[in-house]
Amino acid sequence: IMLMAWLLLPVVLRLSQRYEKKTAYSVAAGSWAVLMLATLLLPQGARMPAYILCALSGFGIAAIHLIPSAMLPDVIEVDELASGQRQEGAYAGVTHFVGKLGQMATLALLPVILHWAGYIQPSAETPLPVQPAAALQVLRLTIAILPALFLGVSILVAHFYPLTRERHAQIRQELAGRRPLNRE
Repeated sequence: IMLMAWLLLPVVLRLSQRYEKKTAYSVAAGSWAVLMLATLLLPQGARMPAYILCALSGFGIAAIHLIPSAMLPDVIEVDELASGQRQEGAYAGVTHFVGKLGQMATLALLPVILHWAGYIQPSAETPLPVQPAAALQVLRLTIAILPALFLGVSILVAHFYPLTRERHAQIRQELAGRRPLNRE
């Protein structure tokens, strides 16, 4: 997955240069959401179709990592125009904190949810235990439906992102007029 995401970074970059960033994000996140839901159609043990879905997911994963990071400097400049101060550190800190908080919540809740569903932990004696139906349903939910829902919410948020290329160019011009000239 990550190899494909890395290989598709130039495609995502080109897409975000050709269209508005929010449009490029929505297309990529939407494609990834569809692929996540498509995992529900995979029969158990179907490795090759699973590998294909994983490889195709690289496009969405690349965009999820690249485009929001490319939007952040634009937002920082909007804030600079409004507040008169650059606050990159604050934005970077909050962005990374929220990301880590989401990872922590996922890593803390998933074992509890799997235990509640009756998931049987593999052991040396039983490396591939037969899982109860409830555990398999929870795995499908956490692997397919929840990510697709979160991606859908992120697409909705991106839809209302007000900053366009034209507006960003105006903001940069206004900021250039406000900043003192660098003289050596």
